[in-house]
Amino acid sequence: MSKKPPRQKSVRNRLNNLFADLEQDATFLPVSGEQSLPGWMWECDADGLYLNCGPEVEAILGIPPNDFKGQPLTKFALHSRSIELLENSLKRADFPIEINLHFINTEGDLVPILLHIFAPPESGEGGMRGFVQVTQPIKEYPAAQATQLPEMGEPPAAPEPPPAPKV
Repeated sequence: MSKKPPRQKSVRNRLNNLFADLEQDATFLPVSGEQSLPGWMWECDADGLYLNCGPEVEAILGIPPNDFKGQPLTKFALHSRSIELLENSLKRADFPIEINLHFINTEGDLVPILLHIFAPPESGEGGMRGFVQVTQPIKEYPAAQATQLPEMGEPPAAPEPPPAPKV
């Protein structure tokens, strides 16, 4: 049995470490039995007005789900920078949409979220459905300190893979 040269062994170890790091980072979705990220489902009509909003929204934002009914998806309880980002994403109509935004809860705190919008039905009926995931603890961005907001917009692109080892 032949031994690998030290350089090949070093490259193999680096690759193993890289894949181990990637496995650790691949924890966005909860595994069965783990607590899921807080969030809620929603539905809008063809005019972009809320029809339904999951009951979880009240625990997260302090806003009863019925208060969403008839309100515009692109404005209701959203921070002003989030309004512009969402409107621009909807104009591009590149579905499905995933975008980082901020809601404002009843205490005036910013709530960082990831908004998912599924493709509209192909039947031509219009309307949209999606869900919201809270991405960070709510009290991390109080309104009094909201002058410097964290980055919002499209989720970051996947990192570039490392260069192939030179042999």
